[in-house]
Amino acid sequence: MDEELVSILIPVYNRVSLVGETIESAINQTYKNIEIIIVDNFSTDGTWELLQQYAGKDKRIQIYRNTENIGPVRNWICCAEKATGKFINILFSDDIILPTFISETMNLFTNETAFVISKTQEFDDNATVAKYNYKNISEIDSNKFIKDKIIDNNYSFPNSPCSTLFRTNDFIKSLIIEIPNPENLKHENYGAGNDVLIFLNIARYYPKIVFTKDYLVKFRSHKNSFTKTKDLRIYYFYTYLYFIKLYEPSLLSDFHTLLYLNSINNKNFKGIANYSKNKLSIKYMLKEILRRLIYKLKKVLNA
Repeated sequence: MDEELVSILIPVYNRVSLVGETIESAINQTYKNIEIIIVDNFSTDGTWELLQQYAGKDKRIQIYRNTENIGPVRNWICCAEKATGKFINILFSDDIILPTFISETMNLFTNETAFVISKTQEFDDNATVAKYNYKNISEIDSNKFIKDKIIDNNYSFPNSPCSTLFRTNDFIKSLIIEIPNPENLKHENYGAGNDVLIFLNIARYYPKIVFTKDYLVKFRSHKNSFTKTKDLRIYYFYTYLYFIKLYEPSLLSDFHTLLYLNSINNKNFKGIANYSKNKLSIKYMLKEILRRLIYKLKKVLNA
């Protein structure tokens, strides 16, 4: 593939102690035809001043500042609308991409590819704490990807779009701000659900998803991360239900059964289980109960 312009987007809010490492990872890409667009969401901790220093050193860096905090998802959109590259990576301000991330993901893109996902690592200040290789698959049929993401979870595909290279137009069209739900949950306040819809919406239009062979993305685990400070599973369940009702109604019975099983031990899921209003799938229920039993048995054996 010719060296198309790639836009690396860094939305940021109050990350003065972390965003420098993120920016450095973007600057140090071996793929040279990039622009780095950073939108500060009205930080109050010195982040903006740090961004000005970086912009003064590298002409590929474009910085913008919102006049008020518009929330994370609207800031993602703000970043994307300023992009001029055909391809895009949204790099969260506490995460890191390795130097060959853009070059390796670009090399895997074809007209049939929905997006390219990298193997990822999760790390803290001391060491790597987890690795995600999606069972070392190199590609997957898009319909299988959608079903696994919503129902089966055999591969533990990522929610974070930081792991992935997208076409810019696909990214913008697939990013939804408000996800309707009866509990009035504000998904846009956390990006929980909005992130996974990017993957699901784009996957509908292409035959396959492709994966890198190397670990090229590092997610930082720290106490101020949304994923560490709040249980966001209910946000994702409402997102999946929203998507299923629109595009994959054949999955409703299995998904309702999954909700029912989760609601047995967690009262937070009773509302959505009742809202789902579908028939239980006995076949899926038996399969899921067996899977959970095997999982618990493995934990006991490995303890």
